[in-house]
Amino acid sequence: MELTQQLQQLLDRVAIEDQIKHYAALIDGKQFDRLEEVLLPGAWIDYTASGGEKGTLEEMRGFLSRSMAPFRSQHLMTNVEVTVAPDRKTASSTHLLFNPMTMDQRGRDYTFFCGLRYDCEWVRTEEDVWKAARMVQKDGYAYHRPLPSQK
Repeated sequence: MELTQQLQQLLDRVAIEDQIKHYAALIDGKQFDRLEEVLLPGAWIDYTASGGEKGTLEEMRGFLSRSMAPFRSQHLMTNVEVTVAPDRKTASSTHLLFNPMTMDQRGRDYTFFCGLRYDCEWVRTEEDVWKAARMVQKDGYAYHRPLPSQK
């Protein structure tokens, strides 16, 4: 592979990793109305590995608003691996999430941890921006997750 191609591959990988970090910042900032900065309209999102729902970006905005409301969170995205297609129009990535979350429980902070892997499919838009067409959580776990209230 020639140097120009190697540099372009590197730039594409960094651009996708930047989008992954931006996604985390939007989720932690509860800026769900801005997720189209990272995801394509109609993108498929599957949060079932962490006990959530799955659906299109539009459907998941409502889910995120409801499910994330009680939490302060830090979505720490790491171990990012990106594979860019030779034509540079599509890419795939895998990254890990470590996610401490804090909520109020009887007037006190309660913190628990979640972790999982994200598998993503990316498309280069006409504006030359990488956006996710598919984002799927896999292999989720939780440590000290609060149990649903017993009625």
